[in-house]
Amino acid sequence: MGELVRIITATDPEVRNRSLDAFCRGASLAALLEECAELDAFRRRSSNLYAHVRALFFLYAIHRFHLPGKEGIADCGRVPFAGYTHLLERRFEEAIDAFLAVQESDGPSDAISSALAAAYHGLGFQTLADQVRRSVRSVRGNQWMFRVGHPMDQPLRIHPELLRRTGTPQSEIRNPKSELPLYVSPGRAIGLRLVPMVRDLRFAWDETAQQVLDEQQQKVRESLHHALIEWARSTGEGSDYTDNVPLQCVHPVGHWYEVPNLLRNGVLAHLLRERPQLQYLMLHNIDTLGADLDPGLLGWHIRDGACLTYEVITRRIEDRGGGLARVNDRVRLVEGLAMPREEDEFALSYYNTNTVWIHIDKLLALFRLSRADLEDAVRVAAAIRRVAARMPTYVTLKEVKKRWGHGQEDVFPVAQFEKLWGDMTSLPEAECRFVVVPRLRGQQLKDQAQLDGWLRDGSAAYVESRCDFAD
Repeated sequence: MGELVRIITATDPEVRNRSLDAFCRGASLAALLEECAELDAFRRRSSNLYAHVRALFFLYAIHRFHLPGKEGIADCGRVPFAGYTHLLERRFEEAIDAFLAVQESDGPSDAISSALAAAYHGLGFQTLADQVRRSVRSVRGNQWMFRVGHPMDQPLRIHPELLRRTGTPQSEIRNPKSELPLYVSPGRAIGLRLVPMVRDLRFAWDETAQQVLDEQQQKVRESLHHALIEWARSTGEGSDYTDNVPLQCVHPVGHWYEVPNLLRNGVLAHLLRERPQLQYLMLHNIDTLGADLDPGLLGWHIRDGACLTYEVITRRIEDRGGGLARVNDRVRLVEGLAMPREEDEFALSYYNTNTVWIHIDKLLALFRLSRADLEDAVRVAAAIRRVAARMPTYVTLKEVKKRWGHGQEDVFPVAQFEKLWGDMTSLPEAECRFVVVPRLRGQQLKDQAQLDGWLRDGSAAYVESRCDFAD
């Protein structure tokens, strides 16, 4: 019997309440893998709900927080698409078996541990939900036990200061803890959303892998899909979507345009006038919280002399949206939307963080511009259109909300187009380099559900160490 199984089954509270973290910190990689095998076998044969669920969450915590940091585990690995599909379809047992088979054949890796953690986590909560469902259904009237309120049921309080516009959009914003100014770059590109094509909706809902809900929720979703298909057909496939407030009808047209915006709105020209010695820019997503002006990476970019240096991280199961690939013997970034098949993305080992170091003059040369040309709005606009024409355009499906008031709203699918900055690596004349950075630097915080994991795995502490937060 493994030590962790003994902790779960112990009757002595002193043993049963031992900390998992304390045990894992002192255990080697081999010891933890052996304990995981014991726990997995134990939870499969256990009929005790408490023991079964605790074993599942032990396995989740070990694969999520402890195995990735152990000496000897591989940074890169592959996640089987079949296992990912099982995960979306809530077939957690099949997903676990698929992931364990890869771990057995390829060895333990950060990638496969992330997949196992997701599967064990999902199975643990599914087991608890099934038990609650059985308990609720066994007593008549329990269906009225739970009620979830809508955010619109209560009035929202907004500080008046947030509603007052001060200055112009391009005005400087002063940081009281820094002497350096902060400039806002106004957008110069916007798109109009469209009513989607029925065939696109059917493909998105029927052909691509999706999270499967429980039986009743799945019936509701299928009924909703049928109603939305009829809405798209009756409204007019491919027509302009205008039956909503303006902010829901228009959309940003992809982050490729953010750098050209600097050229068109005069912000880059203003910076270069104030600081003629400025040669480099760093571009990153707002949710890449660990990205900072690392002097080592900047020095590497300067020494290498490339136009663009992209930061990448090793891929985990939650990292979706393309990655580093070799296309026609050229290393470049390939967006997930450009993949012929969804499973092709799972063959990529490195994920694009979208943090980019930019050599200003070489980027301007890519647009056939010079610093002096930034004062010529017509020439800048023509240069941007010329390069934009060489960038792929992706049509994606998004959701918009039509609010009726009193907490009532409808959600509709719409089509919009995007161009993405990673596709700059496809230009033959663009000198691009790629550097692997630690995950704490390159990962993105996109969802509130990630907060607990960030607090436990050191991500939050890392961000705090890079920042000087005001009291």
